[in-house]
Amino acid sequence: MTFKPTDEQLKVIAAAKSGQDLIVQALAGTGKTTTLKLLAEALHGKRGTYIAFNKAIVEEAVSKFPSNVKCSTAHSLAYRHIGFNFQNRINTHSRVTFRQVGEWLGVEKIGYSHNKVTYVVDVPQMANLAVSSVANFCKSIDTEITKDHIEIPFLASFDKRQTALFQKAILPYAKKAWEDLQKSEGFLKFNHDYYLKMWQLGSPRIPGDFILFDEAQDADPVMLSIVEAQIHAQRIYCGDQYQAIYEWRGAENALSKVKVDEHLWLTQSFRFGHAIANEANDILGFLDTPVQVKGFGDINSSVQLVNDPKAILCRTNAGVIQHVMEQQAKSRKVAIIGRTQELIEFAEACGQLQKGIRTGHRELAPFTSWLEVKEYVASYPDETHEIKTMIDLVDRFGVETLVSALKKVVLESESDVVVSTAHRAKGREWDSVKLAGDYLHPVDMDTEDLRLAYVSVTRAIRNLDMTEWALITPREDQEGIASAGTTSKVFETNEPVRASRSGLKWTKHEDLRLVEGCINGETFEELSEDLGRTVSALHSRMGKWYLHAEMGETAGNFDSVSFSEDGWGDEKLNSFFELWDSNLTLVELAEKLKVSVFRLATQAVVNDLIEFDDQFIEAVDSYYEPGAS
Repeated sequence: MTFKPTDEQLKVIAAAKSGQDLIVQALAGTGKTTTLKLLAEALHGKRGTYIAFNKAIVEEAVSKFPSNVKCSTAHSLAYRHIGFNFQNRINTHSRVTFRQVGEWLGVEKIGYSHNKVTYVVDVPQMANLAVSSVANFCKSIDTEITKDHIEIPFLASFDKRQTALFQKAILPYAKKAWEDLQKSEGFLKFNHDYYLKMWQLGSPRIPGDFILFDEAQDADPVMLSIVEAQIHAQRIYCGDQYQAIYEWRGAENALSKVKVDEHLWLTQSFRFGHAIANEANDILGFLDTPVQVKGFGDINSSVQLVNDPKAILCRTNAGVIQHVMEQQAKSRKVAIIGRTQELIEFAEACGQLQKGIRTGHRELAPFTSWLEVKEYVASYPDETHEIKTMIDLVDRFGVETLVSALKKVVLESESDVVVSTAHRAKGREWDSVKLAGDYLHPVDMDTEDLRLAYVSVTRAIRNLDMTEWALITPREDQEGIASAGTTSKVFETNEPVRASRSGLKWTKHEDLRLVEGCINGETFEELSEDLGRTVSALHSRMGKWYLHAEMGETAGNFDSVSFSEDGWGDEKLNSFFELWDSNLTLVELAEKLKVSVFRLATQAVVNDLIEFDDQFIEAVDSYYEPGAS
């Protein structure tokens, strides 16, 4: 049967034959690759280059496009021109640790403060920041490394003075690293982004009459700048701006940026029927789109409960782990799209902190202990939303259980079900798809969250299960909701996803309610629900009042004394218990254990080592004197 192009596809072909620069906006499943193939065939007398960032997309194009078009990834183009000079460095299997990199760069550790707590960034972490700064530069279109490319530790990024400190300290190391990476033989580990950046800096010319730039909604800024500079050729940018979901990692939506002669749309989907198209259009409505996607009448789609879906899509990695464990509990073979090892490494890093050992994991490196992580997550719920559910899972199930589940995943070809984040599922499709309950409610979604929801809905061909979505509530209504928004009783937790008053300043009324509740024997879980604060935050607050009860006015000097680099390992915890019944003061205990007095007081609360009495009420009353903050 001969394929008959739609009217929209015919318009694209006619516009391409006119030689104009074009944007082709192709909504989900609307035959983008087929359209570009027809376009290339219509330009059979000209030489073209098809460019995409994803290797799998390019391989599909190679099998479909006519011989007048060369199909390449951005990196393969750069490799042919300059990357081959670094083949030895790319292929080397020698491993260089960040400690070795730090010693080679000559970096020194730096201390910085956040909320009156002092943290230390050691030599390996400083080396990691320097290399990450080079990576930031290589994702930009800038010609040299500046302070704007410097990677700043998360906790330090809240303070302009701390940010400037790191920019000044790391910039020379980043420049030294980049100087090494431009040599065919050097010390640092080499990757493909480095030679792509070098190619861009050389103002390359791509031969041919036209360029087809695919997936332009998530364009690599470096490659986009190269394509924009090819003014000798007709440039055709293709993609779906409502599937632009990688701006958070530096991608640019070229479809809303580049200037062209004509802007065309593909709206007839061939992937799914009307029921799924309706769900997609509901989301597109929030994005104020000028068009809607049309369902394919030949496919009978439904939106309903699916007991054994072929794919489960989640917003977060924590959601992925939850559903992996759920499906494994049903004896289904589970595959994960993406790097399972990354999830294992995060869980193992949490385990290190629980044992009182600092970790080099990028997201957890600033913290000296597990308690610190939990206190910080409780204090900054919005900034730490992505890792909070992972932290809750580790607390709930333990590192060993999580790692064991992740190590049981199988290859996709051997699986009964695929579990993936929505980001990694982009470009894929399955007969039946279930959407997890860890997405945000539409009223809480920003533009990128709405785009991610649109991508998620449009991965299904015949059956879409949104039953968990129906139970997602707006954040302002989430007090008491189970962790990660899941409806499964297997994953219930005592702490809400976002306690209603987390991050807000404490009041005297709240402090007295907390203290009186503890004196009356109420549990921290009960008080957490009543006060809208996490259990970890209550532990810390009672540590503060214990400090004030014991030390009076001088306690204010110890509220946020910096923690040492050492964490609470088993040995230190045992010493803590042994020394507790001695006649030592809190200050003397803290000096012996080499921890802050505030930390010591909080640990005493966590381990139920103190008796709550009216002295705590007096401490609160004394603290909230007229004029006190």
